[in-house]
Amino acid sequence: MLNNYFDKFIFTSQLKFRDSNFHLIDIPFLIFPVEILAKLLFSCSDDESKEIYYSVKKSVKEFLPSLKAKPKYSGISLVNFINDFFSNSGFGKIRVVQFDEENCRAILLVSSSPFALYFKNKSKKPLDHILRGIIAGTFSFALSKDLDAIETKCVSVNSSECEFIVNSIREFDFLKKNTLSQLNPKI
Repeated sequence: MLNNYFDKFIFTSQLKFRDSNFHLIDIPFLIFPVEILAKLLFSCSDDESKEIYYSVKKSVKEFLPSLKAKPKYSGISLVNFINDFFSNSGFGKIRVVQFDEENCRAILLVSSSPFALYFKNKSKKPLDHILRGIIAGTFSFALSKDLDAIETKCVSVNSSECEFIVNSIREFDFLKKNTLSQLNPKI
């Protein structure tokens, strides 16, 4: 028994280990030590962090059409499926606490983020650019609009949970250092 979420895929033969690889719904994935990625994220400059974020966001937007063809999800049901998937894959407990589908805005809270916990109270700025990219890519795809995400609170910076804000780029305040360190303003 892995966990209740993945057990459903095991029982329906959608989670397999073949050719030395894990496959979920015929999509390969891996199990990877948190420490390696956590140290990478912690050591990145703002420009490198942005590069990681934008690369992950783009990859997620390109990946999701293949996933959408497997189980039939769209809009908020796709967002919920992806949140469940990443929560149960070890990214921490992801919760959408506010969602305005009409205006394409959301607030997500993440508790027990392994990256943030690894550097709990040791960072001067939020550091989960991978999950931020996953969130932005997921919402962009699900709502058919280019959206971005910033991390406004982080366990690594002495918060009890990590908080992510999803919005269109023009809605973010680039006079705030935190926003400017995470996103490139589009002129």
